[in-house]
Parts: sequence; C-alpha cells; structure tokens
Amino acid sequence: MPAQRVCPGKGLPGMSAQEKACSPAYSAPAHAQKHTHCKAPAAAQGAFSPLASKNPDVYAEKRLTKGKFGKHLESRQLELPEYVGHFINYKALKKLIKQLAAVPQFDNNGADLADVERLLQENKTSFFFRLERELEKVNSFYLEKESDLQIRLDILIKKKNDAVTKHRLGSKTSIAYITLYDGFKRFSRDLDRLEQFVELNQTGFSKVLKKWDKRSKSHTKELYLSKAVSVQPVFNRSEISQLSDLCANSLVELDANAEGEHVVRYDYENGSIEAKTTYSDISKLHVSSDASLAQANDTQPKQEVDDFEIDELYSEFLNIANSSTVNSLLVPFVSRVKNSHNASYKLTKIFFLSITTKVSDETLSSFYDLASDLIILSTTDDLSQRSIIHEACCNVFEKRTFIIELGIKNALNLNSKDISGRIPLHYAAELGRTDLIELLCTSDDTLNYLNKLDYDAMSPLILAIEKNHLDTVKSLLQLGADPAPTNSETNPQHLPLNVACKSGNYEAAELLLTQPRVKDFQKDAEGLLPLHVVAKTGNFKLVPLLTENGADPNSLDGFNKWPAIFYSASEGHPRTTAALIKAGAKIEVKDEEGFTPLFYASWEGHVSVLNVLINALQENQNNRNLLSPLKEMNNTSLSPVVQPPSFSLNPEVMSIDVIPDLSLPPPIIPLRRYGHNFLEKKIILQLHFHLGRDSISLNQDEVISSLPGRIVISSRISDVVPRNVLLPVADTDSTVAFQIDSLDEFTIDFEIFPSFGTKLIAKTSALSNVFKTVSNDGLSNSVVLPLFDGRLKNVGELSFNFQVIHPYSGEPLEISKYDTYWKSTSGNNTRVQNSVLSFVTASSLSGDYAKINVCMLSDGTPIVCPSWNLEILGTKLPLFQLSVDQVKQLTNYNVDNFIIPETESKSVFYKNLNALLSKNYILFDDFLSLVPEKVGLDVEVLYPTEAEVKDIPLTLPDISDLNEFTDNVLTIVFEHVRRSRSHNVKRTRSIVFSSNNQSVCSILNWKQPNYPVFFSVSGVCFQEDKFVINSANGFPTGVVSDEDTTTRSLKEATNFATLNNLLGIMVPSELLALVPDLVDSIRSRGLVLVASKKGMKDFEIADDAQVSLIKGDINGFRFEDTLSFKGNIDM
Repeated sequence: MPAQRVCPGKGLPGMSAQEKACSPAYSAPAHAQKHTHCKAPAAAQGAFSPLASKNPDVYAEKRLTKGKFGKHLESRQLELPEYVGHFINYKALKKLIKQLAAVPQFDNNGADLADVERLLQENKTSFFFRLERELEKVNSFYLEKESDLQIRLDILIKKKNDAVTKHRLGSKTSIAYITLYDGFKRFSRDLDRLEQFVELNQTGFSKVLKKWDKRSKSHTKELYLSKAVSVQPVFNRSEISQLSDLCANSLVELDANAEGEHVVRYDYENGSIEAKTTYSDISKLHVSSDASLAQANDTQPKQEVDDFEIDELYSEFLNIANSSTVNSLLVPFVSRVKNSHNASYKLTKIFFLSITTKVSDETLSSFYDLASDLIILSTTDDLSQRSIIHEACCNVFEKRTFIIELGIKNALNLNSKDISGRIPLHYAAELGRTDLIELLCTSDDTLNYLNKLDYDAMSPLILAIEKNHLDTVKSLLQLGADPAPTNSETNPQHLPLNVACKSGNYEAAELLLTQPRVKDFQKDAEGLLPLHVVAKTGNFKLVPLLTENGADPNSLDGFNKWPAIFYSASEGHPRTTAALIKAGAKIEVKDEEGFTPLFYASWEGHVSVLNVLINALQENQNNRNLLSPLKEMNNTSLSPVVQPPSFSLNPEVMSIDVIPDLSLPPPIIPLRRYGHNFLEKKIILQLHFHLGRDSISLNQDEVISSLPGRIVISSRISDVVPRNVLLPVADTDSTVAFQIDSLDEFTIDFEIFPSFGTKLIAKTSALSNVFKTVSNDGLSNSVVLPLFDGRLKNVGELSFNFQVIHPYSGEPLEISKYDTYWKSTSGNNTRVQNSVLSFVTASSLSGDYAKINVCMLSDGTPIVCPSWNLEILGTKLPLFQLSVDQVKQLTNYNVDNFIIPETESKSVFYKNLNALLSKNYILFDDFLSLVPEKVGLDVEVLYPTEAEVKDIPLTLPDISDLNEFTDNVLTIVFEHVRRSRSHNVKRTRSIVFSSNNQSVCSILNWKQPNYPVFFSVSGVCFQEDKFVINSANGFPTGVVSDEDTTTRSLKEATNFATLNNLLGIMVPSELLALVPDLVDSIRSRGLVLVASKKGMKDFEIADDAQVSLIKGDINGFRFEDTLSFKGNIDM
C-alpha cells in the first residue's frame, strides 16, 4: 500500500485540531503562507463573507489604511518606552520620499533622457540606502532583546526543571511555585512587548514602501518586502513564537504539577509533534542554542536549603505571628532556626517573605531584633529583583516604616530597580503611602529619582494621580516632582495633567494647575491637549477648570487636527459639549474633511449632543430658529425633486494620480448586473463578535501566558474555509459568515491563540443544536460557550451573536423570465461616459409606490394593517397573537367590502387608498388582488426587534419564525406576479421592501434578487423642536432602553446596509436638511438614499427644484402614504 501523501503544514493524518495547533509545523497563518497549493479556491470562500486574512500582518496594515500611521506609531512608543529610538523612523522616511519626489528643475532645452534616468536612479539609491539603515537598526536591537529574553527563559526553565525534579511544586502556595509563576508571567509580558515592537515595525516598512511606490510610480514593495525585509531575523517569527510556546507550556506545567496532574508536552526544539506524557517529570528543554550557556547553567551551585524546609518554617512563623502567645513562641522558634544549618539563609528568607504579609510591624520587628545578626538586609529576589525596600513599599496591610528606617541606617540602596524598572518610590506612590515617600526622601539621593520612569513610562507622580491619592500628589509636588515633564518624539512621556483629565481627577488637576509650567498645556503622545482628553472621556466638570486657567477651547490636536468639541460630539458627551460651547468653543468650524461637529453627532447617532449643538447654533445666529424650516417640512406636503447625479469627469480635479497604473490589461467589467447577491439553496450563518476583546472573558486565576491574539474558526465540513479573527476585533472585521448546505451536521470549532506562537490558549465548540434551537429563527441570537485549555480545564467564556438565514423555501421567480430592479445602462442614460471609470448600473425604480404595513398573524400569515395592534372596544390586541379566523371574526372580514374606486386622478386614488388602509385589516394576498397592477407598493414589514421583545415585553407566538414569515410574504408576492403574467399583464407590479428591523431587511434581501430592500433609520425622529430617541418601531426610550444603535446611527446603518447588500437606507429628512453633508457620505458608499418625511404627499404641487430644503443627491422621499422616486437611479 503506497504511503499517504500529506501536506507538511497539515500535520499527520488523524491529528486533532488541538494537536495541529500545538505543533509548530501547523498554524493557520503559517500554513497559508508556506503551502499555497493547499489553499481553497477563492470561489469557495464566498464573495459575500469577510474571509479573514491568513496573515495577521495584512490585517494590521488594513486597520491603519485610513488612519495616520505616523501618529499611531508615536502614541504606541509611549507604551513601549524601552524601545524608543529603535523603531523605524517613519516620519523621516516620509520626509525623504517627499523631497525626492519634488519635480527637478531642468534648463529650457529640456533634459537628456540619460540625465533623467540618472536622477531617478540616484533618488532610488538614496531612499533604499536610508531604508536599509533603518532595517539594520531595528534588526540589531531586536537581536539584542531576543538574546536577553532567551537567557531569562533559560534560567527560568532550569529553575523550573529543578523544582519539578525535587517535587517542590506540590502546592500553589509553595515558594517555588509563587516565584516561578511570577517569573514566567513577567517574562510573558516582556515578550508581548517585543512582539508589539515587531508588528509595528513590520507595518511601518510596508507602509513606507507603499508610499515610495505611489510617489515613484514603481512596483518595489512586494519584492523588497519578500527579499530584504521578511528574511531579517526580526521578522522571522519562528524564534519569538518558540519563546512564546515554551513560556506557555511552562506555565501550564507549573499549574499541572501544583494540582498533581499529568503533563502533556511537545519537543519544540526538534520541531517534532510527538507528545510525551510525564508525571512530575519533564524532558530537557533548551531555548538557547549556545552550548556554553547551557553548560554554565548546569554547573551553577545548587541551593543547599530545600524549599520544602523553607515552606514549613515560613508557615510555622505565620502561625506564631497570628497566635495570641506570639511573644512566648517567637524566641524559641528563632533560637531553633539559629541552631540549624544555613540559619542565615533561612532567617533572611522568612523575613523577606513576611514583609508583604499581614504580620504586624511589632511582631516582624521583634523577629528582626532576635535574628538581626543573621538576617542579610541587602538580599534581593533572584527573579523579581526586588529588595526589602521594594517589599515594604508594596505592603497594603501594615506601615513597615521600620524597614525603611533599617535601610537608611544600614545604607542600603533605596532606589534600586526591580524587573519592571520600578524603584520603591513607584510602589509607595501607587499605594498612596505618603509617609514612606517622605521617609525615603530624607535621603538626598532619593530626591534625584522623583521623576524616574519605570518600563511603562510611569513616574511616581503619574501613579499617584491615576490612583487618586491626592495627599501623595501634593507631597510629591512639594518634594520637587516635575508637574510638566517635556514630551517629545525621542522621549515620550505621560503628562500628569492629561492623566488627571483622563481619569476625571478634578482635585489632582486643580492641584497641578497651581504650578505655572503646567499651564503651557502640552500635547501628549497621541497629540491631545488636556481639553481634548476631557472632551474624549466626557469629564465635563474639568472644562471650566481648564479654560479658566488659560486652555483655548478652539486649539487643534496633533492627530486629527480637531478642536475639542469634535471629540465630545463624536464620542457622544452632551454635557461636555455644552460646557465647551459655554467656554467659547466654535460650533461651525470644519475639519480637514469639511465636516462640522453637527455632522459627527448625527453620523454617530448621538441625539443628545445633536440637540445641544442645535440650540447653541440658534443662539449664535441672532436667535434665528434653525428648526422652523424643519417644521415646515413636516407640515407641508412637498413633491420630491431629485437631481440626477452627473458622471462626467471634472477636468479641474482630474489628474494623472487618479488613473490606475495598470501593468496588465484592465479586467473585463460586466455591463449588466441583475439584482444582488442572494441565497439559492445555501444557508447563511453570520457570527457577530463584540468589538475589542469583549467576546473573550478569561478567568483571572488561570495560567494564561499571553493575551489572546486571534480566533481561528473552523468546521469539520471539508468545503468550509477556516477563518481568522484578529484581536482586538475592529468594526470591519466583527462579522464572519458561512454559507452551508444544512445545520444538521454543522459544528464550529473556536481555537484561541496568542498573536505570536502556536500554543493553544483555549478552545471550544458550537454544536449544531446551538444554531438550530433558538427562540426565534431569523432574529439575532446570543450564545456563551465555555472555553477549555489543553487539559480540558475551564478557563473562561466566548460570547457572540449569530443570525441564521435560510434560503427561500418555495419556488423563486426565474430571473430569465422576470425583470429585476436593475437594468442595463445602455440606452437608458446617454450621459454615462464609455470609460473604465464610469461603468454604472441603473435601477428601474421610479415613480410612486403606495406605502403599506404588513404584519404577521399567529400562524405566520401576512396581513396589511394600519399598525400591528387591532383595537377592539378600546383594547389593543397584538396581531401576532391572533389567528386568521380570529381576525376575520373580530373585523367581520369580507373581501368584497374593500373597494378602491377607479379614478384618473392620482391624488384622488392615493387619498382613497389611504382611507382604506387607515381603517381596515386586509390579508396580504387579498390586498394584492384588489390594487391595480400599475400601482407600485412599498411593503414595510412590521416586526419587533430583539430589544422590543425583551423590554416591552412583546410575547411572540410559540410558532413564531421570522424566516418562515418572510417566506410567506415572498410566496404571496411571487404567486401574485405569476398570476399576473398568466393573465397576459404587460407590466408586473413594482414592489419595494422596507423595514425598521435589521433582521427583516437582511433576510428579505438574502432570500431573493428580484425586489430591492431598504433599511429605515427610525430610532431618531424630530418632535417638538428637538430630536428624540425611540426604538425601531417607535417605542420611547423609557419603554425600550437597550435598542441597537444601528436604528439611529447613520454610520452603523450604512455599514449594515453595505454588508448585507441592501439597495439603500431611509433617513429622516430633518437630519438631511440640517446636515447636508450626510447625503454625500451615505451616497458615496454606493447606497440609494431616501428621505423619510412626515405627512402625506400632495400630488397637486408641481415639481420645483427650489422647493426641497435638502441639498445633494437624494434619490427619493418616503411620506407616510407614499414612496416616491424621480427618474432612474444611477449607482
């Protein structure tokens, strides 16, 4: 039998997903990079679903595409102060590119071709020479840090091996366990910092090469990255991944030994995936390849006192210290230890370990007096590098001033650094120990360390401000701490005033502002002034304090070039916005994009801020009521006027830069687009993860070495392509979609890995019943799954939302026989230029559509209704609790009673139709038969949202199923269309679907390609001179308090519409009239925009381009009775 051939990256046949994940030979990103022949075809990934990149760096770059990477890099350096000066000099390289790209000046006779080529070559040489020096700088520093970490890990692993061999890890309270656990966690933190350094530099080189290619019209990025950058050790992830895996395995082994469990480990040094099971024993693991280092470690003298003995003596001392007869027991205990071998080491260790405990100062002092001749005060911990002074300043139970006094008396180093770069002052300030700070500062040498920064760039003053220790802040300032250190690119620092503003510490900010230099108001590493920080965090009480001390409310930050009010508006802080306006902030100022604070408040859906800005604008403009035109819009029936967009190129703005540089012939672009993407026979499953790392909750007491870096999502079904979700989750990456045949056998495995390394952090699975047994199929459902580590120990939870959309269960309309709402551009629009830049498709939507409400009865039957309640004798009965027979009985239903008189007047017809709809409940099937074919319909599907079902509460019927209900609606429409065609009707009815419910919109759109779907942004409306928030279907916030922000945020609404391929959205016309820039922002995303208006449409008013208050590319208006489009809609 021939040997089975396998891809080296897939592991051996029969390997579990966990074994593959733990093996260095297998990781989803590495597999995709090294074995491209194993990738699934692009078609299998699904054109609609956001397939995560197999390369995390691709995502890291994409997330910063629209951002300002230079500023981002500067702000991140503050979090990595020990790496400052070793990052790629991104700003200098950008400046160099700009200089080299300057147009050369030649004489009037022009330049010889050889001269031009020589100049271009010189520029290229200059740029790449500088780039290579940056690469050398980054790489050499990385090798230095990597070597340091390798040595540290060698020492830790040797100590761990020794502890395991001597069975000293039998308890989590043992000295060996506590020491090693702390050492490995600190190592993991430092390794995470190195990983961030690598990622930031890799993104920097990629972006600067992209800028070079753009300016030089060349194609060097990919080649240089692959041949010069990626081959450098700094960007070779194998070493750093191995360190991460070894650290993670060591922590798991520590935990397993302490709990008496078996340990499963892998030989990473040889790249083998062979597992070895041991019990309190471990194979020899070496990180460093330096044989001399390993030998040196082996020849180090062994500790003569066993930790078990120390543990027993230490426990005995704690029992004595807590007893009522401590004085009578302490003397014989100390005498006995003194008479044992290695007494000095034992007594010093007991004293050192007791400093941070609850042992009283009196007892510990007595212990020291009895053993002072043998206790070595200058001792430090091998791994944490803390001294007794550090330990004394870390105690939260006792004063421990006598230990500081001992240190001063014995001339100990009061300012030694521990492994975190902290001196004792840092810990004293963090705990608010003003007494210890003043005692330490009696030494003149300590005063020189008042502004010392730890490895997190934190000074004692910053720590005291963060923890709100006001007395400590005051004491540090009096002792000479710098209240306004200079922040610069080469020396980024946290600014005390900005930190106080961020934490909302009014008293500390007030105290700092008494220092004259603080009032210079520096920008922090993010480019923010103190007032910007306050505006961003919403600490409104600090606004008058800052402005009264000279802060300018209209100063621009260094990142977005925004004044403070832009941050308060975009973050949704109404009281902060009001305080800034009161302090003199300008409201009508525009940013570099041409937008105002009013735009950002309305775009983000911050209605309270919107009202504050409107009121201020009215006061600023001589009390002119800006809202009066909005009232006129609601009280006057206007005929919509739509100016068709122009697709002609503007010669003034057209430049060579906008023409793509194509090295290959342009692709063939289809001239026709029919309908939209839809499900034929597949089921779509959408997983929605929370932003950031909120989807993952890890237990605090678990031994997890690194923060989760990515979630690998896979399934046992062979044709489902695994997905990567990078953490923290961004807006654009929060949804993962699968297209599957059936839910019956569908399961999903979730594996969580660090950013670097292949060691599995946790894993869980979602079985098919998770997606099948839901309260309402079609609505968004939430699920919480337990997370397990490699030992099947629960370490946390994974939570996300999901939505299941089934394909249409009936017989769809054949696209070949029935027109969709899209038509070819040829012959429809002579204005469209025949060029690559102007291929568009035109919609057949035009004219008027009668608006009808369709609701679900208890058995899923659609009914046309005035609202979703049936009022009988003053009692409102929800329609979805009534059956068809009950509705007929309660309303004396007779289809012959529903008469729509024929008339030539469109105004009279719609008036009669509206009168019929306002009082009657008509089955949807009957209604379609009643209304003439020429009448288009805007079918608004009424269905409660998840928040409304939960908060009101609304009781949906037991058999409620949104998927089936939408199938019923579509079935009636499709059968009606077929009947019309069979009766030789020349034109089938035009229908548009709309809904306030996101789930309804996405399901209707995915089930069919024949009719367009609009999402209505109904969570904000204009009432009584202000905008108010309500739920999707009009319930006030007092009733429904937790409605999805998509119902009122235009940003979220456009994202939802584009993700689900909706044709467009409907937005309150008052918002569009107030902020005209919203129109272009929505239309630029390829969506049709309809302005929703109150009142009925008046067909007697002639079209007039000056009537509408809304400027811009509005495609239509939706009144309470009519949806109106004018002309073809070009996309």
